[in-house]
Amino acid sequence: MGENKEKALHYALIAGDQNQKINNHSEAIYYYQIALQHTTERLEKIAIILSIVDSQLYLSEVEVAKENLETIEPKEISHPELLKKYHFLRCRVYYLSGDYEGVLKYLKNVTDFEGKYGEQIRVYQLDCLYRLFLIEDFSTLLKDLKQEFVQQAANTLNVKSQKPSISTLLSRFQKIPEDEITEEQKHYLYLLLKLESIEANHFINTGYYQKALKSLLSQYDLAKALKDDLSLRIASNGLGVVYTRMGNLDSAYKAYVEAISIADKISDRFGFAKVLSDMATLHRRMGHHQEALDHFHRSLKIFESLGNLVFQGVVLHGIGEVYLQEGRDTEALKYFRKALKIARQSKDLFGISFEQDSIGDILFNSGKIADAKAQYLKNLKLQQKIGDNEGIAHTYGNLGNVARMEKNLPLAIEYYTKNIKMTGEIGDKDGQGKGFYNLALVYEDLQDKEKAIQSLHKALKCFTQAGSVKLIELTKQRLQENLQQNE
Repeated sequence: MGENKEKALHYALIAGDQNQKINNHSEAIYYYQIALQHTTERLEKIAIILSIVDSQLYLSEVEVAKENLETIEPKEISHPELLKKYHFLRCRVYYLSGDYEGVLKYLKNVTDFEGKYGEQIRVYQLDCLYRLFLIEDFSTLLKDLKQEFVQQAANTLNVKSQKPSISTLLSRFQKIPEDEITEEQKHYLYLLLKLESIEANHFINTGYYQKALKSLLSQYDLAKALKDDLSLRIASNGLGVVYTRMGNLDSAYKAYVEAISIADKISDRFGFAKVLSDMATLHRRMGHHQEALDHFHRSLKIFESLGNLVFQGVVLHGIGEVYLQEGRDTEALKYFRKALKIARQSKDLFGISFEQDSIGDILFNSGKIADAKAQYLKNLKLQQKIGDNEGIAHTYGNLGNVARMEKNLPLAIEYYTKNIKMTGEIGDKDGQGKGFYNLALVYEDLQDKEKAIQSLHKALKCFTQAGSVKLIELTKQRLQENLQQNE
């Protein structure tokens, strides 16, 4: 009987490990639970529970994973590598719940960052430093980790150059026969992939879309080579966001379709919700408001079930934007205020910036010009503090609107010119088009039809590149009116 239990344990563990390796996490959990029934040795039970938690987190079953982890006391774990795995999984639970402060607080009591799990813990630490806007600490750690992981990858791949590029490392990896590739070689490329992902997110948030695109394409190639579906979903999703911001809507849609297909295949609920939210933004840009709202609400339900506050705020903001575009300011304000409350609760400074900006727009639309101006100037300080270049550009446009309403046309031209310059630098065609359109309105006020028409032509070109359907129609109509008046 004892021999049968040992065999059952042995084969259940093999089946669990094999399924986990190919991202078949539901099956992996099933076999690990069978294995759990056939052992009484506490350390072995802990190892199996940690494997179950690992798969549960891939399936975004965060609360269940958290409950399983709480059945283990760290002092019970005498094996150093197993203890590091425990710390790593605790960090993932905090991270997937959007509790970035929780990650950093927990890591104050962790001293061993060596080995596979220790290195991955440091990657989580890096991401949380960025998300909490501890930019100086983030930049220092990013530089150190990139240097360390590049060197380690070069050593495992036998690349002799002093500071090889990631493309050089990848090229060497792709030349190795598949049956000769070691786990260590894959591990360091995987860590570099994670660094690319975090850095790309930084570039997107600060409006450096060309740099983000380069980083994401590198990330995509690494994920493909490593056959890492989760990372491939993240890279495809990121490409969709950047292509949307740059106005390449066909490429954005293709990237999102690939991302959501991968998320569905690997049961990545968080990823599925994230892609739904980003696709909703694309639909809003294209003027498909009902599709946008449907996608946003589906996404919101998933994020609520996952308990992720940060992304609940992102989705609520998106819903508010749809209503704002439809001129339903009261509905929009309701969602922006909900999003602002969540952003403050989760200490999401980019979220706070977005909501303050949008509330300023509603104040402006309702004729409360002085209040809107105060809101925009207050928000500009926050945007400059966190390096939100897209937000700064948008605020310059808003302050231009205020100056125009105050009949200070030279100041309006100054602000719109700043807006056009910054949106051009970051590749925001939709934003740049709005800048040219608003500039045209000032030239109309100044009775300078020639400059108004020139600005409208530039606006139309930008909106066409961005695929901003409603704004294209609006600009064509305005341009036609100006051309008729100029005859």
